[in-house]
Amino acid sequence: MKELIYKKNKKKINIFYFKIYNDTKKHILKNTIKKHYRIIIVSKIFHNLSLIHRHKKIYSILYKYIPHKIYSLQIYAYSTKEWSILPKKIHRVIQCSKKLYKKDNQN
Repeated sequence: MKELIYKKNKKKINIFYFKIYNDTKKHILKNTIKKHYRIIIVSKIFHNLSLIHRHKKIYSILYKYIPHKIYSLQIYAYSTKEWSILPKKIHRVIQCSKKLYKKDNQN
């Protein structure tokens, strides 16, 4: 799935840098077929795009896989200019909360 996510984005976006992590093991339901991914993607196309529009661009590429194969997608999308001045160790994993999970599944 990681390779598919990369290829789908590469097909639509001229990527300068791309990194993907499978964070499923950090989820409270570790044996699930629905995966949690975190991507860092850098491209010139993100220049002058708001954060929401960057995320929309990526979601529009991967919409077929959400929520069936991709349960969670944590996106860090940067322009090449932003990437050149950004500290590279700021991409933390967001831990799933048991409280949030219980609350979401009670509805």
